[in-house]
Amino acid sequence: MDTNRELRAATMAAFPCPPLPLVHGERPSANSHDFLAYQMDVAARFEPKARHDARKPLQQALLLEYVPKLAAAASPEAAFREFCDFTRCYMMLYDERMHAARFDMDQADRVKEQIASWLAAQHILKGRDSFTRMNFMHCEVRDLFRQCRDVLIE
Repeated sequence: MDTNRELRAATMAAFPCPPLPLVHGERPSANSHDFLAYQMDVAARFEPKARHDARKPLQQALLLEYVPKLAAAASPEAAFREFCDFTRCYMMLYDERMHAARFDMDQADRVKEQIASWLAAQHILKGRDSFTRMNFMHCEVRDLFRQCRDVLIE
């Protein structure tokens, strides 16, 4: 039984970046949230407390750098690059080998439903309870990334 599943789901809903299409080699792989949730699970089970304590200020510093960069991203493509850089760096705090993580905007259609769900969660976290993923499923992926950026910097 996975007793931390709901905790990881809540963490990913509040993660300051939408799910991204993670690519391994030339093939699509998991989305970034699924992989990051896996990393968190492994860390919670096997890493000593000192490692968690050391990671926390690095995560906070990363977030402080990320928000202004995201605010300055003028296009959906620029926002996507900031999402990728932040997610890659965040993943590297769990495993240095993640420096090679690749995300492909052209593969984003395969995670569109997860992006729409995450975007709805952002609106709900901001007190707009009437949002669901269906509010965003009609959008083009580029527009979803623009909306993700907008909801994060408002």
